[in-house]
Order: sequence, then structure tokens, then C-alpha cells
Amino acid sequence: MINEAINAYRQSKKFEFVEDDSYFEAEDDGLMIDLDEGIDLKKILQEVLDEMPDGYRTIFNLYVFENLKHREIADFLNISENTSKTQLAKARRLIKTKLQERNITRSTVTNE
Repeated sequence: MINEAINAYRQSKKFEFVEDDSYFEAEDDGLMIDLDEGIDLKKILQEVLDEMPDGYRTIFNLYVFENLKHREIADFLNISENTSKTQLAKARRLIKTKLQERNITRSTVTNE
């Protein structure tokens, strides 16, 4: 499945994020944080991921959700290993920035 998705990406140079709610359903119990405005963390994370540039999102999804190593990602996407590492670092920074803009911090999530 991963190979097919990567091949499609290479051919079209577009990567369409397929929403798979089953990933979130396994640990859905802590995703709704009871704050004044009732933040839906799952929805916010999905929005942040959707806003990311395709390159960042592709690397982030392969590394985090598919558990691939940078060498594997580099081979699949025909890029260097350092490019994979750089894109992941930039994706993480962007996610952190976007969450901070929405006033979601580590203390927000851990202090339910």
C-alpha cells in the first residue's frame, strides 16, 4: 500500500492526504480537552496537518504514522536522507508554531 501511494506521488508530484480516523480512534479517550472553549484536539491536529505543505506532510506521515526510517523514506521518494530529516524537522517546527498560534501547548494537553 505504501509503495503504491509513493509511486502515485512520484507520477503526479501531488500527494493527497487520505484521512484515516482509525488511527485516532484507538486512543480517542484523551483527545477532547475540557477547557473553557472545549478544544477538540483531534480536529485541530487534522487541520494543522492539512495546512502543511505537501513535502512536509508526506515526510511527517511516513515517519510518524508509517514508522519508516529516513533511509527508507529517501529511497521511496527518491530524495536524500538529509532532505528527509530536514523536511521532518521543518514539519515539526511548523506544527509546533501552528499549535501555539491556537494556544495549544504541552501544558494544555497534559493538564486536563
